[in-house]
Amino acid sequence: MSSPIAEPMPQYIITPNFTWRIPLSGRPRAALMALGVHGPAASERHCVARYWCVHLYTYEGAVVVDGRESPIYPGAVGILAPGAETVYSFPRKSVHACAHFSFPEDAEASDLVDIPVMQDAGPRFGDLYRAMEEAIAVFPSSRLQAEVRLWDILWQLARPSRFADLATNKTHPAVRRAMEMIELRLREPLCVADLAEEVELSHNQLTRLFRDATGDTVIGYIQRRRVERAAHLLRNSQLPIKTIAAQVGVSDPRQFNKLMHKSLGGSPLEIRRGGA
Repeated sequence: MSSPIAEPMPQYIITPNFTWRIPLSGRPRAALMALGVHGPAASERHCVARYWCVHLYTYEGAVVVDGRESPIYPGAVGILAPGAETVYSFPRKSVHACAHFSFPEDAEASDLVDIPVMQDAGPRFGDLYRAMEEAIAVFPSSRLQAEVRLWDILWQLARPSRFADLATNKTHPAVRRAMEMIELRLREPLCVADLAEEVELSHNQLTRLFRDATGDTVIGYIQRRRVERAAHLLRNSQLPIKTIAAQVGVSDPRQFNKLMHKSLGGSPLEIRRGGA
């Protein structure tokens, strides 16, 4: 893409699947973090020569990037590379949270990750937007804190779902939502009927879709995640075994011992000592 300044600029190419290659191994250096207001305007041209841009949209409109038009709507998130020329359409007054940032020179040569030029953040958008608002608020007084928050947001955008390897964008949205609920509520009693009701499916529908996506039952998946989290805490913390059991939703010590022995071949104490 062309750049309006004379000095050499890195060339960032949109891949065939409409993503940027971004060097996320280094913490971004923010030059601007703000709530942007535009429109109404039938057409506005923009080009930020030196910085990457991320926009979290709360309005409806459209943008053309590299000749390809994408709709803008509440819940969408866009990324632009330095020097990317864009044409926006703002049917009405439009507000978005944004950041302009660069990466340290040593990060530019490191491994790159793909981030969509435009993506639907889905149910994560509210959390992402609040995180960006928090970063905007502290940016003048604590730039490092704001940049770390921005870095985390970018990594989340690089992984559209924490289950992306499993989902590859094909997993039913209700199954992904159920997985997220399981992660957040692992320490609580969980049953298939309650999960199914919250994702607006029948018990049988969720069971079938879950098995198609994971090869496991809902209960089997919950049990596996409890074992994995408990094993990590046993091996990497000094938390009492009783506390770990409670944190993964198995408050009965005998039941916890039985679960770990069945899954990993040893008692919680043996797992902690590295014997299983």
